[in-house]
Amino acid sequence: MIGYLSLLIFLVPLSYFTFTSSKKLVLYVLFIGGIPLTTFMPDLILLGFLGGLAPQAAFLFFIVGALAFIIMFSDGMMLRALFKFKFYALFIIYVLFSLTWSDSFIYGLRFTVKIISPFLLYMAVVGSIKSKKDFQNVEKVLLACVIVVILLAIINFASGGAIGGDKVKYKWIPLGVFTAPYMSPANFSFFISIGAIFSIGNYFYYRQTKYLIVFLVLAAIVFAAFTRISMAGLVFASGICMFILIKNKFVKYVFPLVVVFGFILMLFTVDKFRDRMFYNADEFDFSEAIESPEKFEKNFDTSGRIFLWSKVLEHYEESNGFIGGGVGSLDMLMDKEFKSLELHSEYLRLYLDLGVIGLVLYLLGLLQIILKLLKVSKQNNVSKMYSAIAIGGIGFYLITLFTDNSLNYVTEFGHYVYALIGLAISSSIHLSDEDKEPNNVIEKVETGGQNEKFDSVRLR
Repeated sequence: MIGYLSLLIFLVPLSYFTFTSSKKLVLYVLFIGGIPLTTFMPDLILLGFLGGLAPQAAFLFFIVGALAFIIMFSDGMMLRALFKFKFYALFIIYVLFSLTWSDSFIYGLRFTVKIISPFLLYMAVVGSIKSKKDFQNVEKVLLACVIVVILLAIINFASGGAIGGDKVKYKWIPLGVFTAPYMSPANFSFFISIGAIFSIGNYFYYRQTKYLIVFLVLAAIVFAAFTRISMAGLVFASGICMFILIKNKFVKYVFPLVVVFGFILMLFTVDKFRDRMFYNADEFDFSEAIESPEKFEKNFDTSGRIFLWSKVLEHYEESNGFIGGGVGSLDMLMDKEFKSLELHSEYLRLYLDLGVIGLVLYLLGLLQIILKLLKVSKQNNVSKMYSAIAIGGIGFYLITLFTDNSLNYVTEFGHYVYALIGLAISSSIHLSDEDKEPNNVIEKVETGGQNEKFDSVRLR
């Protein structure tokens, strides 16, 4: 009973905003997305006709329904946002078409929703987030959600995993890994990284200390979750923001390289990281990795991923690699044969489900988005900031797709990556530099004589 009441508390605002305000719906989805809803209704299983889903997964279906509704009844701007990225639109069409040859319509539908939902949110952001105040509200709800999730993680960690579920309580907490209830260290750190990327982008634009402090705190939390791909992704994304937003050419090119090299060096020199990265870590160092690549490959700890991938590929020896087994077919295989939906490589999942055609369309779609963002970044300074943040988010996303289950982390990760894309596109349409002036770059100065007074802009 308590579980259903908790569900109702989250669903009522979603339903209300769906019919009253697309803007508030977007803000609500961004506020609620990162919060692990299963914490408040741990024993609840919903949507039995879809195989039974935990609250977080089930809530995604309600979000998709709400987003689809406001897009259908929008003024047309949301629909036009779809055709800005034709390759991605083709990818979505191909995913829907692949349901016709998928081994399971139920698993296919579930995975299709995960693929479509982030793009629907991008469309909704472009069509509803328009004014300076709207952008400020997005920043506020993102920060609020990050704070709530971190507080839940602190309570969970301090209580020894009492509110976090068995896996968190008996696996992650004893290892000293910091994560929120009912979230793996991966999706927890992915979500926190989005907040960190947003903060570092704002810092390079405004040069305000508060953004740097927020970034450093969130980066420390990401490292406390101790997920290798998250740490690497955050370093890479931060480097992207530096490269796009810093004007000094020496710093633009050299500093990101120094950061990346420093991170790589840390993996080989700090005991905790070296132990996580390699078998026989005490007998392996940085010089050996350079001199003996084969020894590096042999000692690299993949946490069983290569073994899992080889076993899965055995089931696809006779499949059509050109069109794939159909969306959701891999999830069905994983659930039945391996009792898990975690393949730990989304590129491999896309290839097995959608074949070469689907994987190429997906990558072309993301490439088209990046190229569009680079073009948008040249329109004005504020668009440059949001584009840098969005490209950093995509870079982080692309890195995690190699070794994690990022396409499964929709409400707590994928939504935010695509929302950043939406903010960048919308800023180029609706904002100008006067809406968000960087304090470190532009300063207004009053000048004039007795009979005239005007504002001029002076570069510091």
